[in-house]
Amino acid sequence: MKGSYGSSRAYEIKIISGGEVHNLHVNEWGFAKNPKTILCLHGFTQCSLDFSVLASFFSKNYRVICPDLVGRGQSSWLENKFLYQLPFYIQDILFLCAELNLKDVRIIGTSLGGLLGILLASNPDKYMRVLSSFDMSEKILTAWEPEILKALVLNDVGPVVNFGDLVKLHEEVNISSTTYSSIEDAEKKIRLAMEASLGQHSYSEWKLLASFYTRYDYKGKCFRPHYDPAILNPYDLPELLYNFSKFGIGSIPELNLYGFYDNISIPTLLMRGMNSQILGKKLAEDMTKRGPRPRLVEFKGVGHAPTLIQLHQLRILEKFLEQN
Repeated sequence: MKGSYGSSRAYEIKIISGGEVHNLHVNEWGFAKNPKTILCLHGFTQCSLDFSVLASFFSKNYRVICPDLVGRGQSSWLENKFLYQLPFYIQDILFLCAELNLKDVRIIGTSLGGLLGILLASNPDKYMRVLSSFDMSEKILTAWEPEILKALVLNDVGPVVNFGDLVKLHEEVNISSTTYSSIEDAEKKIRLAMEASLGQHSYSEWKLLASFYTRYDYKGKCFRPHYDPAILNPYDLPELLYNFSKFGIGSIPELNLYGFYDNISIPTLLMRGMNSQILGKKLAEDMTKRGPRPRLVEFKGVGHAPTLIQLHQLRILEKFLEQN
């Protein structure tokens, strides 16, 4: 846990919950003894490294903690694929906060990570009842202190999510390939698939984004997405059946977390890509009028979601965090 600001370190935390023993991989920047902490929670098909530029930027003034949610990055892939859902992720984050004894935390959550942030920053009595049915240690449940949260950043996500839109977005992301012959091949295809959504980035930035998204498969001698494919298909359906079943997902009632969002009282910043398929303009504006009444910042030419690696985006975060 040594190292100066700007440098990173990595470690594993062993967790037992939901009947599964698994490891949560954590990348961390900044001084380990700095009580002022930023907890970065990534998106659905992202990993902790997506925050590496942001983490390095803030490492002088904060301890920046970036876990890989299970099934992503270098964290464990679950045996029980049905556990890839919000309550399980929340349990792991509660365990992480308790294990590291965090007391002064600001959450930056992108997409899925933002949903986790909404839950964590809301009234714990509501989500603790749900978590208690997931075979979570009573010690961890009772040890959680919501007052440790000082501020929340929601990056292109709100309390209402349409599953049909999510499926469409994931299909667009995965249209590039499931394997890449080289890192150059990955960079080219990932840029082609994601540029319309993530917005314009430099050549070096696309190299970074490709490196975050892929891992080298020594057995297959190729590059693959870093995550467990089961996060997209937890029922392990055959491809034809899975493709057919996707069309029924649009009929699933949308996820509505306003009951949690309206209970948030900590300072909140809402960031949105103007072309976002997930956080529409009306929803974003509605969010500014209720709950924590966040300030809304929008980025031209960006969809879902702002990558938070460009300086103008980091400066906006910096100003918000300085005040909280």
